[in-house]
Amino acid sequence: MSKIKIRVFVENLAEKRRWETIAILQDEMLKYQEEDQTKVILDLKNYSLKRENDKINMYYLFQKGKETKGIIKIKEYEKNLDIKIKTTKLERKNKNIEIKYIIENEEFLYKIEEMK
Repeated sequence: MSKIKIRVFVENLAEKRRWETIAILQDEMLKYQEEDQTKVILDLKNYSLKRENDKINMYYLFQKGKETKGIIKIKEYEKNLDIKIKTTKLERKNKNIEIKYIIENEEFLYKIEEMK
């Protein structure tokens, strides 16, 4: 288990969020907490992303050039929303990850950079 300092980017047409945090890297799993207390786990073997806070549970699976199924569970209503995810870019260099994907015709960027 190692702690690393990371910079996280989450962008779409409407919003650009960037922040720095400390992540734990263990067994090809990168774990960190967002500014709003959302817990995030990025599986670097299978390229799956889990996010959880008091309102939602989210699970996305990324496979370059393929359409996969994601699930968003809205806790208040105990409902699951299935979504289609088209991954257009999936790159990893050491602990740096860049994923571009499309959900309902909207492009997103999810990027993690290790800070040294």
